Amino acid sequence: MTAAGIDSVFVLGGIHAEELGLVPTGISDCGIVITDGDDDKQEAGHIAKQDLNKKLQLFFKEKGICPTHVIPSLTL
Repeated sequence: MTAAGIDSVFVLGGIHAEELGLVPTGISDCGIVITDGDDDKQEAGHIAKQDLNKKLQLFFKEKGICPTHVIPSLTL
């Protein structure tokens, strides 16, 4: 939340995806698939929830931002 009290959304498949080490699942959907992390092998574009949480906490702290929502993509 910002000092102005306005909600904000961080899009995982957006302009910071590469910086976060995230690879969209495809050109057409640009989505990131978040898994429970139970699989031994993660597919391209998939990230375990706990790994994502760690990456985002560090990223938001470094950037000095605190979005109120995080979503995989802005597609329908």
